[in-house]
Amino acid sequence: KPLVAINEAKFYTAQLLAEKKANRSNKALKYLLAATYRIMALEKLDEGISGHISMRVPGEPNSFWVNPFGMLFEEVTPENIIKVNEDGIVLEGNHPINVAGFCIHSAIHKARKNVDAVVHTHSPLGVVFSATGKQLQAIDQNSCMFFEDHGIYEEYNGPVTEEEDAAKMIKALGNNHTLILKNHGTITAAVEIETAAMLMIAAERAYHVNLNSAHQENVIKVSPEVARKTKSWIANPIGLAVEFEAYLRKAERFYPDLLKYKPSEL
Repeated sequence: KPLVAINEAKFYTAQLLAEKKANRSNKALKYLLAATYRIMALEKLDEGISGHISMRVPGEPNSFWVNPFGMLFEEVTPENIIKVNEDGIVLEGNHPINVAGFCIHSAIHKARKNVDAVVHTHSPLGVVFSATGKQLQAIDQNSCMFFEDHGIYEEYNGPVTEEEDAAKMIKALGNNHTLILKNHGTITAAVEIETAAMLMIAAERAYHVNLNSAHQENVIKVSPEVARKTKSWIANPIGLAVEFEAYLRKAERFYPDLLKYKPSEL
């Protein structure tokens, strides 16, 4: 009986979210993308005009939306987001593209056809942890989200502006949803923007726990079996979409200017 109830609850939640996401317009998707920038800023995961978040344009597999170069995350709106193709040509918008951002995001969108959303930040703890060159350890429930699902790019050659560097980065990412860039930051990649965004927030929490645990003796890690089970439960797109909606409401309260762009379908 309890197992049946749990499965029914999961099915109901999944069905409800599927109905909300069905046939989303480009206007709605661009709003969610812009809101993701605000969420990252609100969580203090931004760094000046550095960092970028992209979303593949539906029906246009070789094009994606991304933030215009020179703007803070908190300044991004659905109206100033630009659309670029895989050649770096701005198809829509009146702003230039961040060259390093283009190299990173275009490489991932080309290599991972199952990825439609990519988040890249230079978050404070992400940068510190990346300098250790270590893998994230499954120390708590949140850290389990990255168990056997993150890679490390062990080179740092400055901003990623060369195809060779981007190719090495893609190889390090593999089929994982997260990549730690040594001395640089973090990348999360997913089918949906909600998933990529929540993974980035979860990564910063995991860095915090892992860095603090380094000063403790006899730290007990979650067993591989339990870590895999935990990851499947809390790192799934359904749960992360629910969490994203909570962060979206928070961002809309903090940045009320966003609401004037919000389409009625959301």
